Amino acid sequence: MSLLEITEVCKRFGGLQALADVNLRIEAGHIHGLIGPNGAGKTTLFNLITGLYSADRMALLDYVGIAHYAEHRANSLSYGDQRRLEIARALATEPRLLALDEPAAGMNASEKNTLRTLIERIRSDGRTILLIEHDVKLVAGLCNIITVLDSGRVIAEGAPDEVQRHPKVIEAYLGASA
Repeated sequence: MSLLEITEVCKRFGGLQALADVNLRIEAGHIHGLIGPNGAGKTTLFNLITGLYSADRMALLDYVGIAHYAEHRANSLSYGDQRRLEIARALATEPRLLALDEPAAGMNASEKNTLRTLIERIRSDGRTILLIEHDVKLVAGLCNIITVLDSGRVIAEGAPDEVQRHPKVIEAYLGASA
């Protein structure tokens, strides 16, 4: 049984024909590979499949604050904008739970502030978010509840202010001598 079937898909970027009459059928339960050299159109096809070139594409890119880069290649974007593009891709699937794995990693302070605003907006729009992050300040400023793992075990869980004062959390972050 076919889970996804696309027929005669075309995409142009100005004078560049990125996709021309592409047909693809993905069977349920299969692992379907898509390969090709750089510039072959793999990412463009992925974007079409995931919805970033749908009628709502500009709305999603605008939502995450990068609509002005709609016609740019993802690898030409700044690191922070690439992370926001990843969030737009995830939102295109309309998840009930959005899991973000270290979205602030490698970001500068300005990019983190923009990310914080975006995450707050996503939450205020009714989505549930799992934020996995090393930046304790960012997590504490955003999260209702924080669970702390150490050596594969939960050592604390609660409101941000409670967790930050928890002796086991302090010990895990600062060492036993603290």
